[in-house]
This record gives sequence, structure tokens and C-alpha cells, in this order.
Amino acid sequence: MNRKLQHLVAAACCFAAALSWTAASAQEVPQRRSVAPSAAAATPSTPAAENVAPTLIELSLNKAKALTLPRPVGKIVVGNEAVADVHFDPAQPTKIYVVAKAIGSTNVLIIDKSGSAIEQAEVRVMFDNEGIKAALQRLMPNETIDVSTFRDSVFLTGKVRSASASRNAVNIARRFVAADANVTNMLTVIGSQQVILQVRVAEMDRDVRKNLAASSSLSKTGIGIPGFRRLDINTSILAPTIPAISTGRLFTGTNVFGDPTFQALERQNLTKTLAEPTLTAISGETASFLSGGEFPFPSGLDENGQPVFEFRQFGIGLNFTPTVVEENRVNMQISMEISAIDNTSALTIGTGAQTTTVPGLSVKRTETTIDLPSGGTLMISGLLKDNLADTISGMPYLKDVPILGALFRSTQFQRQETELVIIVTAYIAKPADKTTDVALPTDGFEPASDIDIYLLGRLHRHYAKGERPLWADPLKGPFGYIMK
Repeated sequence: MNRKLQHLVAAACCFAAALSWTAASAQEVPQRRSVAPSAAAATPSTPAAENVAPTLIELSLNKAKALTLPRPVGKIVVGNEAVADVHFDPAQPTKIYVVAKAIGSTNVLIIDKSGSAIEQAEVRVMFDNEGIKAALQRLMPNETIDVSTFRDSVFLTGKVRSASASRNAVNIARRFVAADANVTNMLTVIGSQQVILQVRVAEMDRDVRKNLAASSSLSKTGIGIPGFRRLDINTSILAPTIPAISTGRLFTGTNVFGDPTFQALERQNLTKTLAEPTLTAISGETASFLSGGEFPFPSGLDENGQPVFEFRQFGIGLNFTPTVVEENRVNMQISMEISAIDNTSALTIGTGAQTTTVPGLSVKRTETTIDLPSGGTLMISGLLKDNLADTISGMPYLKDVPILGALFRSTQFQRQETELVIIVTAYIAKPADKTTDVALPTDGFEPASDIDIYLLGRLHRHYAKGERPLWADPLKGPFGYIMK
């Protein structure tokens, strides 16, 4: 019995040992499977560099950059060789050099000898910001200018003290770009940039004209020349360009001379012209002024053969473009014109009943560029003209006879003297505060009452501080702006 128990215990122990070995074997299988994938991952089929994001390389134009690689280079592929180029030395197979050739962007692929990608690079070539900044800082140290680039364009931002400084900054930046249009000026000009221009036009025109014309007759009979028994001479009056003021007849009481007639004229013209246009403009902008009118002028014919008209201006015209070059100095381009309708040079167009008379223009024009300090005055143009014309017409030989020769000749004398001056004054101005009372030409004007009109013959009244003399101009007032 004891022997049977011993055999059963031994069998149970063997069975338990077999079960424990089977369990141990079953647990080892998943461990081998878990190790196998890690071993396979240790030898990848593709290089890890292909899954890495491209490296961004930013270069200024005509600059180079060196890159160090983890493995020797076998092959290099450049997307656009016109934008960037890549060089490498076979003696140093793990180092390459990227050279910027033109503005733009491209990409570079670097492959090893086994065909695997080592590096991917995105290359962007831009303008030399630092070069432009260094030039502006050296040449214009007192200005605050920032430089930004985008593609092939340069943008200037910041603040400068004058318009000339803004132009200089643009001219400097243009030396670094391919075309002038690639520079965009976004600079802000600080300070007072409003310019007031006062123009004074003064002209004196004096015209003196004298005319003396005579007509006479001479009759002589019994001339001692064979074949000639009578001589008759008649002279006619040369009509002056202006109708005569005085006409008359001389009674000689002789049979030889008839009764000569005469026409006489003396006229003196004096013209004064004074104009003072005033115009305000911002530095760098053009302002225009015209005091006058327009008249139709034929410019061509339409499809039906009818004249086509356009309007032309006349009067006092002013155009000027100021530029504040320094804190207290102004550069100006000025165009001034004084014109008036001149009917003496009118032109008649057309035939028959369909005629059109086009008046002419007498024009005085000046155009110039000047430089003035604020408050400075300069004469930009002037004219001094003295025309003299003296004409004698008459009968040959007889007009030269003393005393009696005056009956056989006509005399015309004309003299024209003109003096014209154009003076300009420039001011750098600021607007007046709203609390300041700005003077107007209408200040102090009051319409006259019925008593003033009918009894005293006054059209208006003018009141002012203090007493004014009776001959003072009641409409003369201060200027309607304030300068600082």
C-alpha cells in the first residue's frame, strides 16, 4: 500500500513539472515576437532624413553660406540654378557652399553615395537689407529709416524731417535694386510742411501817340516849259490809326495854293496793373490759382464740318510746387501767366454768313525754379520795354521845303514804355488755432443806410479802432491768414 502511494506521488510531481515547463514555454513566445520588430526597426529601408522638414536658408544677394553634413555627399540637385548654386570640395565631402545668384526662391536636395537623402534645404534669396541700412545710416545719420524687403521690392518706412531727405533716401536705396520701380517710398515727413506763396505783379504801361496829317493842292499855269502849260498837284491826308480829334482848313487867299486841310491827334495812355495772388500748398504738392475767365476757341471740325470749340483760360494764373528742403528753407517751381483778350489780333474763320471771330491773347508768362528762406522775397522776372516809332509821309521834295513843306507831308509819332515786375515771397506756415480770430477783408464793413445813400452819397460805412482820415480806403483790410 505504501509502495502505491509512493508511485502516485511521483506521478503527480512529474505531471506538475510538465505543466510548469509548458507554461514557461508558452510565455517565451510573445517575448521573441516583441523583440523581432525592434530588431527590424534597427535596419530601416529608407533614410530618416527624408521625413525631416526642409531647412530654411535665407541669403542676401551675391552672398554665400557653408553647411556641414553628417555623411559625405554623393549628389546635389538644385531646383533653379539661376537663383542659387551649390559648390563642394571633394577633399571635404561633408561640407557644401550655397551661393545666392538672383532674387527668388528654390530648393536643394543633398544625396549620399548610396542614394539616400542627407538634407533638404529651402533657399530664399533677398536684397541686401543690411547694405541698404548701412548706407542710409552712414549718409543720413539724423533720420529714422527702416528697410523691409519682399521678393524683388524694397520698402522704406519711418520718419524724416523734410521732403528732400525722403527723396535722398529713395535715391540711395535705388542703387541696390535692379529698377527704380522696385523701391516703394512709405516715409512720413514730419514738421511744418505748408507753404504760403505771395506773388506781386506790378506793371506800368505808358503810351504816347501823335498824328498830324495834311492835304493840299497846287496849281500853276504858264510854265515856261515847251508842251506844259499847267501843273496840278494834290496831296491826300494819310488817315491815322486812331480817329482824329482836331480837323480844320487853312485859307491861303492865293490862286496857286488851294485851301489845305489838316487832321491832328495827340493821345496819352497810362495803365497801371497790380495783382497780388496768394496760394497755399503742402510740400511736394502742386497748387493752382486763376483769376480771369475762359473763352471758346475752335479746335477742329466734327463729322458734319461744323467747328468744335474748346475753352481757353485767360487772366492771372499761378501754379507752384513747393518743397521744404530744410527746416527754414523752401524750393519752389513757379509758373506765372498774365493774359488778356486782345481784339486787335482777332481772327475771322469761315465764309459768308457762317463766320466766327476768335479773339487773340496778349500774354506775359514766366516759369522758373527758385530757392528761398521762409519770409524771403525775390524778383523772379521783369520787363522794361521802350518802343519808339516816328513816321513821316509826304510829297517828294515838296515835303522838305521849309515852312510850306508841312502842307505836303503827314507825321505820326508813337512811343510805348512798359515796366513789369513779378516778385514772390514764401512763408512756411502753420494753421491758426481755432480760438484765434482770423482777420478778413470784410471786417468792419457795414452797409450804408438810406440817409447815407440818398443824402450823403455813401455806399457803405467802415468802423475801426481810432479815427480814420476821410481819404482812407474803406475796403482796405488785413490779410485773411496767419503765419507763424
